[in-house]
Amino acid sequence: MFLQNILSAKENSLNSFFRKRLIELHYKKQSIHLGSSLSCIDIISIALLELNIPHKDFILSKGHASTALYVCLHEAGIISNESLNSYCENGTLLTAHPISDSGLVEFSTGSLGHGISLAAGKCKARKLLGNNAPVFCLISDGEMNEGSVYEGINFAVQHQLNNLFVIVDNNGLQGLGNGSEILGDLVQTFSSRKDLNYIEIDGHKELDIKNALQIESVYPTLINAKTVKGKGVRFAENNNDWHYEKLTKEQYKNALSQL
Repeated sequence: MFLQNILSAKENSLNSFFRKRLIELHYKKQSIHLGSSLSCIDIISIALLELNIPHKDFILSKGHASTALYVCLHEAGIISNESLNSYCENGTLLTAHPISDSGLVEFSTGSLGHGISLAAGKCKARKLLGNNAPVFCLISDGEMNEGSVYEGINFAVQHQLNNLFVIVDNNGLQGLGNGSEILGDLVQTFSSRKDLNYIEIDGHKELDIKNALQIESVYPTLINAKTVKGKGVRFAENNNDWHYEKLTKEQYKNALSQL
């Protein structure tokens, strides 16, 4: 497999390789949302590079984690060195939130709450054409505050879209604080539904991720991926400052030394 060609036998090599790439990019460009990208990099890298899910069938609804997508597409040879180096520069197509003009994604995302409806629509269109190929949508737990999330899921259930996979990057934090103190653990409310294939996994464990993304069901699948914001960098883990903070030179060196 692709990842096996680039990773060592160390248990944490998968984590370290892409986390280093993220840290380097965030420091070089002085961009924010590092914690959010570290939270979901395991899910995206395994989906795109090990399971070979077509990148246009993977909708990053939590668009503020765009760097996690970009470093994976770069590793896959879809984004060039020159393009990656243009991230967040004036005139770039690698913007802080993915845009369809880049040709890398079908839908511009980042305005939270829209990804599931877009993914469900794509699933329904495929069903009408006799195609049951899956579509994957990665959302944030904070995004569950949006009513459109529930509309999209209910649409998927009503139309029996068993080719829809919704992955919730559930790190417990969102832009303004702890999710449990804002509107509660909204992901958990889906656990008792009988018309959804609800799964809980460790969102940093390779086998959990691979199994969940390949499961077969007669229902739409909702994966509650328990993650840690800032995973892999001790000073950023479960620290909501890293939703917006930028790395200093000392923090950059410290972060790399931990991987």
